[in-house]
Amino acid sequence: MYCSTCGAKNSASNNYCIIDGTKLKPYQGKYSLNISVSQYCSHCGNAVSAADNYCGSCGTTIHSYKKMSTKDVINPLIANVQKTRAIPKLNMKFFKPALFSSIAALLFVFMMSFVLFHMNKEATESFLKKELNIDINETIKYAESATDTNLPEPDSLFGLTDMVMVSHFMAPVLKADINIDEPVSVNMKLFSGVMIFLLIPMLSLFVSGIIYQKITKEISPANLFYGSIAVGILYGLLLAIVSLFSGFDYGIKNKFLSINIHTSYSIFSALIKGFGFAFLFSFIGMLFSINFKKATGHLSQVHIYGEAIHQGISTFFRSMLAFSVISIIIFKMTTDRYINQIAELFGDAAAEKIINKSFHFALVIGTQIGLYIWNLASFGTLQFIKRSVHEESELSYSLFKGAEASGGFTHSDYLYNFQEIIDGSDFGFYTKLGILLLIILFIWSGYRISKNASNTLASIAIYGFVYSLLISLLIAITKFHFSASGNEFSLEVILGFSAIKGFIKNYLISFIFAYAGTFIGKWKS
Repeated sequence: MYCSTCGAKNSASNNYCIIDGTKLKPYQGKYSLNISVSQYCSHCGNAVSAADNYCGSCGTTIHSYKKMSTKDVINPLIANVQKTRAIPKLNMKFFKPALFSSIAALLFVFMMSFVLFHMNKEATESFLKKELNIDINETIKYAESATDTNLPEPDSLFGLTDMVMVSHFMAPVLKADINIDEPVSVNMKLFSGVMIFLLIPMLSLFVSGIIYQKITKEISPANLFYGSIAVGILYGLLLAIVSLFSGFDYGIKNKFLSINIHTSYSIFSALIKGFGFAFLFSFIGMLFSINFKKATGHLSQVHIYGEAIHQGISTFFRSMLAFSVISIIIFKMTTDRYINQIAELFGDAAAEKIINKSFHFALVIGTQIGLYIWNLASFGTLQFIKRSVHEESELSYSLFKGAEASGGFTHSDYLYNFQEIIDGSDFGFYTKLGILLLIILFIWSGYRISKNASNTLASIAIYGFVYSLLISLLIAITKFHFSASGNEFSLEVILGFSAIKGFIKNYLISFIFAYAGTFIGKWKS
């Protein structure tokens, strides 16, 4: 039973809404009470009060009842109830605890980024030098040799604050203007798209949500919703401030040369992504803190479509966890057999470190492969695109079409190595198992929605929208995208899926199978 005023779910035995007190059941009475205005008892004549039900002398009933017709039956207890939703206003009471939670989350992010940064420092520097040809030290040495001058040593191109930015899927933009023998101008932009980095803001903000709930002792999901908005706003501002101090800057100019190299991050992107991550993960942490067994399940009690939203979020995270864990295990088992092909396909920047750090490598790449299998199981197409001034090449893979190549990849080793990895690792087989896993999750969600929601069809539509929105956002931020341009050259490399197509396909699939799951609920009931 749902409240007609605020939409909260109530027990069938309730007479009034547990949130705002609105009467839930219509008035079923057939008689109305006529209040007597007489000051004397009609039987014995003694004085009586309007507050009396009976005469104090003879016991005669002062008031009488009148039988009502059907058109006269009204609900007198809710006739004057204002039809407004019981939604609190966003005010300072939410921002005070949110400030502490946001600062705590940012500290957690820095600590986790520090660990991950030092674990991957050598591999990152090697990748920048060998694969992207970005080596500031070599440029400085060449400048010193060409001009016979001593130049200040540059700082590290990639530091701790850069790790914080990259963990929020921020793209560093490098601009270099160098004039030694001749003027050279280069612009580069890199979206890493490494899914394992998502753990840093996700865990940190999840903990910050728990901290917020423990500080406020709040158990109302509506108030916690506003609390998560406050955390999102403040965290986004803090991340934007950090972005101002992130990046690399090296500049020198004299009569022999001119060097200006600068990397930066978008403040606007920091605000938006900081807010999005903080709002979602802190809200889940707050709900988890109320009752760890329910988490987003609390939403089903406060909104008519709360169960659909809960199931959409739950399906997303269940899928992410399942595909990541399974892929890490599978990838760890096959890494040693195909290490040479992997190095040839993706580059050998850190190949010498892979064997010594095989589990670490499996953790990073395994979660990424899990993301790809997840999207392939949703009938997506994995694309590897390389564009230059004179040529565009594409390597793609889908469940139905298999591996395909066009442009420069048609007669290269890329297609051969890619196909060998897919065939040797049973990639298609695991993708089909992924389809089965998704179908089970969708059907289960549909079954739960049919048991706990009133408007089943609308709930299934909202469920599909929530799930598809989350996975399409994940597709967008985990797409690898590198672009570079300069004097008479241009290069662009993309690896990933289409977020728009992913949203459409995931919505259709989740809606169809979740709707099928509702029939199980109807059959069992």
